[in-house]
Amino acid sequence: MKPYLLILLTCLLNLCSPLHAGAADTDWTYYLSYHDATQVTRAGKVVYALMGDNLVSLDTEDSSVREIDRFAGLSDKGIAFIGYSATAKALVIYYKNNNVDLLFDNGRIVNLPQIKNYTNLALSANSLTVCGDIAVVATQLGVILLDVKREEVKAFYNYERTVFAGAIMGGDLYLALSDKVVRGHLSDNLYYLSNFQSLFGMRVTQILPAANGVYMVVPFIATWTDKWAGVCYLEATSGTEKPTITRLTDHVVKRGRTDGNRHAFVSASKVLVADAEKPMELKEYDLA
Repeated sequence: MKPYLLILLTCLLNLCSPLHAGAADTDWTYYLSYHDATQVTRAGKVVYALMGDNLVSLDTEDSSVREIDRFAGLSDKGIAFIGYSATAKALVIYYKNNNVDLLFDNGRIVNLPQIKNYTNLALSANSLTVCGDIAVVATQLGVILLDVKREEVKAFYNYERTVFAGAIMGGDLYLALSDKVVRGHLSDNLYYLSNFQSLFGMRVTQILPAANGVYMVVPFIATWTDKWAGVCYLEATSGTEKPTITRLTDHVVKRGRTDGNRHAFVSASKVLVADAEKPMELKEYDLA
């Protein structure tokens, strides 16, 4: 199995086993614990993985692995989330203290300290989803939009309410609140939740953008999400027309990941994969 596929599966499955990696150009020997591999994203030939609080990259062509830290130019430590923008060609690095770094493919690093330095609120991020040029950061008080291409904080919508996940698709912002999923048009004033349209009353832990809609990872909660637990798909609609929701699988999913071309979800025993051209057709692969 190719090294990057091994890292991909291990990060998704949260397995526990050692990896030894040596890099001649940095002259270090590094032991990575797979049980700490919590997030992974691919940027062309490079795979980025978050091992605990530490960021590493793996070149899929020469299999070289290197650690990316403050010595490599990062502005901070204690990474909470990572996500890659294929359109802006940059890795979004969101720290636990709300600092932000943008690591571009050419090696340039841009720091966005505004949230960390100028927000007196005790923010805690719940998720990060990159949608084209925009990174959506869901927090316990609202949602932050980062414009990766323009290298700026686009907006901070403080609702004083927990947002578990968010994604942008077709000019709309989808948010997962504690008891429902809502949608707001980016052209509207989204500083008020009252300007959002309530779509469905359910708990959602993750929202991922697709070609013509969004995926929703729905946990199993007895007597509430029974008929929707697993992975659901919302087909995008225009105006205030309510989108159609389709349950694609009843397998309880731990987490999903998309790179724009493929969408993958992992349950306890299966990997579920869909191509971008057919987002509603999940193919199942047994892990056993």
